[in-house]
Amino acid sequence: MSGDGPSDEARDRRAPDPAGAAIVCVILLILGFWASRSAPPLLRGGLIGFAAILAFIAACLLVKGLSAALAAGERVPKWTMIVPVVAAAVLILSAWNPPPRKEEPAPSALEWASSNAMTTMLLSLKDPGSARFASVHAFRAADGYSYAFCGLVNSRNSFGALTGFQPFVALPPAVATAEEAGYDLLAASACPPANDLGPAPGW
Repeated sequence: MSGDGPSDEARDRRAPDPAGAAIVCVILLILGFWASRSAPPLLRGGLIGFAAILAFIAACLLVKGLSAALAAGERVPKWTMIVPVVAAAVLILSAWNPPPRKEEPAPSALEWASSNAMTTMLLSLKDPGSARFASVHAFRAADGYSYAFCGLVNSRNSFGALTGFQPFVALPPAVATAEEAGYDLLAASACPPANDLGPAPGW
């Protein structure tokens, strides 16, 4: 009797369309794949989670639609079953093999030595915050592997007045300016013109 239960037509209306559910599922899986690869870090986790939840719902609707279609003896396109599975496999593999992170290159020995020499030089000044450097060159030290730095520095003295640019040499832990005793000897040994490597990085 027709009053005993819903008609076949009513059941068909309630059953999701397998093709539509499969397309939605694939689109959401593609969104998840894009999020895992290219989305900004702040949005990546939220987008992946959102896409995964909606893809799960779409997959449930797909299964329900396929079950209803098969129970009704309808012919179901094979792609509605194959394509979502392949898309899900690709997404899972991409999660296990994320794109390589772009890492900042490690500073070279010269860059590290230059930074260390600048810090040592600044700490030797009365007012490090006022320091300005010019014409700073790197030199290969006599030992063959360390670096010395010679150039000009201008900073405030104990009276708060700028000294004007004056020569300095930095071969940590030793540093000296032209007005200090020992500068000439240190500069001659640390910064011979033959060992000039060019402008120092970071000054």
